[in-house]
Amino acid sequence: MRRRCERRDGRRRPVLTISQLADYAGVTVRAIRHYHQRGLLREPPRDASGYRRYDAQAVIDLTRIKTLAESGVPLGQIPRLLEAPEEELDKAIAELDVALAKRVDELNATRARLKALRTGNRFCLPDAVVDHLDRLQAIGLNDAQVTLERDVWILLVVLYPDQISRWLARISKLLDDPDVAQLYVDIHAARDWPPDDPRLKLIARRAAKLVRRHDRHAEAARDMRQDLRALHLVDEFGHDVSPAWQRMGQLAAAELEPPSRVDGA
Repeated sequence: MRRRCERRDGRRRPVLTISQLADYAGVTVRAIRHYHQRGLLREPPRDASGYRRYDAQAVIDLTRIKTLAESGVPLGQIPRLLEAPEEELDKAIAELDVALAKRVDELNATRARLKALRTGNRFCLPDAVVDHLDRLQAIGLNDAQVTLERDVWILLVVLYPDQISRWLARISKLLDDPDVAQLYVDIHAARDWPPDDPRLKLIARRAAKLVRRHDRHAEAARDMRQDLRALHLVDEFGHDVSPAWQRMGQLAAAELEPPSRVDGA
């Protein structure tokens, strides 16, 4: 009497259900069905009872597919590798290894950026700008003021990427002067003052005096004032406008104007 698991040609009938195949290979039934849909694993016909039955070859094929997939091989490349000769397989795996190494580097860089975001000020900014913000905090700016400076620098980095290094170098040199450092702090402290506050004129005079101290030539002085207007948001920053800074800028510009000459004097 022929065994029920044998066919008429003497070959053994497939006996594994999809759940049993999944258990043997260590995958989910859903994964097997996905491999069927992608054409990676041959899908057997249903038997008389309506079930698909799998044989030993299915276990082998599924194990190889699982191994390649878990090794990072894209599913679209698995069919080629399953049929590839050993030499071609080695070459393909070497290429995938290079691609994965590059991906690992990218992921490590992403992790580094995410870690940097915890400090807040490193968001969207190069390290040189972050160092500058740290220095501003060290000279006396509070967290809110540093946050404002950070947002300004984000805008500047986007709009003027080629100028950032030059501006940072100039500001760094200026901040070596204790008078400039104190002016920086006082300008931020004046942000919410009324524009008619008499103290603004005193700060403007100090600013003009420092411009003359650090720039010998008129052209360099004009360039420096342009940088300061940008970096201190004298004109406008988005919807956050400081009338006090606008007034301070006007007063400083007036202080820097050369005295008018009277004809015949």
